[in-house]
Amino acid sequence: MRQWMSAMVISLLLLSSQAMAFDHSRWNTLLQQHVQPQRGGVATAVDYDGVAENREALQSYLDSLTAVTQGEFNAFSRDEKLAFLINAYNAFTVELILRENQPDSIRDIGSLFSSPWDKAFFSLLGESRTLDEPCSALDPVSSRVVEALIRSLKGRYTILMVTHNLAQARRLADSVTVCWLEGQCGCVVESNGCEQVFENPAHPITAAYCAGEAG
Repeated sequence: MRQWMSAMVISLLLLSSQAMAFDHSRWNTLLQQHVQPQRGGVATAVDYDGVAENREALQSYLDSLTAVTQGEFNAFSRDEKLAFLINAYNAFTVELILRENQPDSIRDIGSLFSSPWDKAFFSLLGESRTLDEPCSALDPVSSRVVEALIRSLKGRYTILMVTHNLAQARRLADSVTVCWLEGQCGCVVESNGCEQVFENPAHPITAAYCAGEAG
């Protein structure tokens, strides 16, 4: 059974604990069936072959996401909007990987002049979208809005944020996990409290990355 280590934001099982304006139950079921925690919860393994066998369920969920209008989305609460967008991002990422016949790495999708995040392969809220669009060239004002939303949710939810923006990670994170690619294998080189990672890193790769000497 083929499994991939994934950095997707799979913090969304919380949706089953409250009534939502949009029904994410099909996506939650797929996650529960085909995503397993690894290394004590530090990473997750996604069984893409298993998801492929449930392709109709995935497609049904994607169709329901696409059917939401901008007006309907605007009527969602703040938490519902966040859940909708994060779930949509993850679900369409899975769809892209399956559509491209499960390459060894998502980075193998595309070419020298394009990346998987540049591919406009789905529609959301009435427009053609790419996976890079939600965080591409975000201006400082919008960044502050997103960061304020994350801070407001921290007391209620566990939030996993994947970023290469060190300043943003330092502002927002309680704990930091540093992932690195060695050869063809991704690995966790350090996981500790935010202040510890930035002020006194235990691993030379972390120290070099934080100093701008690597990465």
